[in-house]
Amino acid sequence: MKTQRFRSLAILAIAAAALAACAYTPTASREMDSAMKQFPVYSDAATIYVYRSYLNRADEWSTLYMDGHLVGTTRPGTYFRIDTVPARHVFHGTGVDPGSIAVKMQAGQIYFLRLDVIARESNFRLEPAAVGRKQLLDCCDMIEVWPGGIWSAQR
Repeated sequence: MKTQRFRSLAILAIAAAALAACAYTPTASREMDSAMKQFPVYSDAATIYVYRSYLNRADEWSTLYMDGHLVGTTRPGTYFRIDTVPARHVFHGTGVDPGSIAVKMQAGQIYFLRLDVIARESNFRLEPAAVGRKQLLDCCDMIEVWPGGIWSAQR
């Protein structure tokens, strides 16, 4: 009985570790981070920076989706840059997280979306460009868009 219980606990621990490893989104290279902090604009794409202040609770991780597609896991002090088609896009968390926001995005424009995760709920706020740019430069390092995702900071 103890052997079976130990085996069950070991399998559960391995599964939890595997899921945690899958949820991790790596930090981008310093070169990529520096290039994206120059805020390049593309005339045929809409660009959004989704960022979390380093002051946001360190124990609150969240998974970010755009239009139902996985972007990646957010952490305090990090950001994603997403270049996408100009349209209305919905950003949301995962599972029971009711937090979401719809943003109508236009070509050649940059948007700044602040994300605070409080009690495992995503709280989104579209910031004015000057505010968002300053907050992002003061707080954040770029993390890569989820491998296999349909958006990329590289064009």
